Amino acid sequence: MPEEKKEKKEKAVPFMLNPLLPVVHFDHLTITARGDGLQFLRLSTALPEGIVEQARLLVQDARLRRMIDVLCRHCNYYPTQVEKTQDKAKAKERKERSIPRKQTE
Repeated sequence: MPEEKKEKKEKAVPFMLNPLLPVVHFDHLTITARGDGLQFLRLSTALPEGIVEQARLLVQDARLRRMIDVLCRHCNYYPTQVEKTQDKAKAKERKERSIPRKQTE
């Protein structure tokens, strides 16, 4: 059994760093769901001149979920489904308030 573990460690793919890759700052994340198992991510930042796109990424659904899990653990923030439901309710209320009502005589 210990020999099998050693074999698995030896088969690890090396992590190669690209020193020419720029580091970007972003403060906006937009995710667009696609129908082919990929998610389209757009990273942008707000500047006085406007919002500037920094990067575009395509990520597999399962890998994006793992990335989100890592981010949540790192920030010690675990959103719940209740918050999403509350956001939908607030959006519905805003929409209803913005729709003009017919006046009855």
